[in-house]
Amino acid sequence: MSMKMFLVAYDIADQKRLRKVAKLVYSHAVCGQKSVLQAYFSKKDLESFIGELLKITKEEDKINIIPLQSEPLSFNSKEDCVSYEEGAVIT
Repeated sequence: MSMKMFLVAYDIADQKRLRKVAKLVYSHAVCGQKSVLQAYFSKKDLESFIGELLKITKEEDKINIIPLQSEPLSFNSKEDCVSYEEGAVIT
């Protein structure tokens, strides 16, 4: 079964729903902080994960699940930067 890395970011309007979403996301996370985490999912696991999120969240909540094409980039200083067509990633 093929696993792929995803970046999961969420902004939940209600504290009760926020706790439920955080618990679910953190149960799959391999690293990250606060409301932006990385997690590995198979296609089946991702579909199940999204189904669970849909049961918890409301229209005003925001969740982004972004597939990562390769290993995440990391930077050691503000001078480090990776450019791409729409902008640049700077830490």
